Amino acid sequence: MYDRLFERKSCSGFRPEKQFLVSDFNQPGQLFDARKAWFLRDSSLSSPMGGNLAAFSMWEAAQRAQHDPTAKIFDWTSLLNEDRK
Repeated sequence: MYDRLFERKSCSGFRPEKQFLVSDFNQPGQLFDARKAWFLRDSSLSSPMGGNLAAFSMWEAAQRAQHDPTAKIFDWTSLLNEDRK
């Protein structure tokens, strides 16, 4: 996942905004807005940071990739809340 900080000109000048981009598991290198992604945490997945987490642009794709019966699918907000526990 990528975190990119950029500035956009607004009426009051420049203001920083964060854009969170993720790569679609089924289309490596295809980046899209993490807030629109579905995340699969599955023990059968191997990820660089050891989170066993993958991003998908479609819920159905995340569901098809699920192998572990205890795996969970999250949207962006649910994932952030889950990781705070």
